[in-house]
Amino acid sequence: MVVDDTEFVKMAATKVLEVAIANLEKSKNIPVKLFSFSSGEKAVEFYRKCIESGRKIAMVLMDINLGRNMMNGF
Repeated sequence: MVVDDTEFVKMAATKVLEVAIANLEKSKNIPVKLFSFSSGEKAVEFYRKCIESGRKIAMVLMDINLGRNMMNGF
């Protein structure tokens, strides 16, 4: 899961991970889904739904400062 409120950063990180995922799926036959969000609130909501449904999120790449005090990583 990629979370960043700067569209360019989110898109760049997503593209890099898409290439890595394609290589992983091709070489190891491991299916991977990539999700991206522009807001921390939506990402947290999605993450909670995943936990409730039993879906596992293996990795979260998140902006440390998403612009709102409640989502500020500092």
